[in-house]
Amino acid sequence: MSEQLGLFGEPEDQEPAKTAKQEPAKPAKLETGPRVQYFDLETQKSADDVGGWGNIHKMGLAVGVVWDSQDQDY
Repeated sequence: MSEQLGLFGEPEDQEPAKTAKQEPAKPAKLETGPRVQYFDLETQKSADDVGGWGNIHKMGLAVGVVWDSQDQDY
C-alpha cells in the first residue's frame, strides 16, 4: 500500500517525475474591518503535568502560530 501512495519515494526502476512545485494562490487581502491576529500556543506539558498554573515556566513551548485576518496567511 505504501507503494501506491508514494510514501517512500519512487521505485528504483523508475525515474522520479520532474514536476515544478507551485504554491497555492493566496486569497486577496481583506481590507475591510480591523486587522485581527489570532495567536495559538501549544505546550509540551499540561498544567497538571507540572503541578499547576504556578509552574507555567516548566510547561515548555511546543509550537506557536499567528494567523492574520487581512493577509489570510499564517
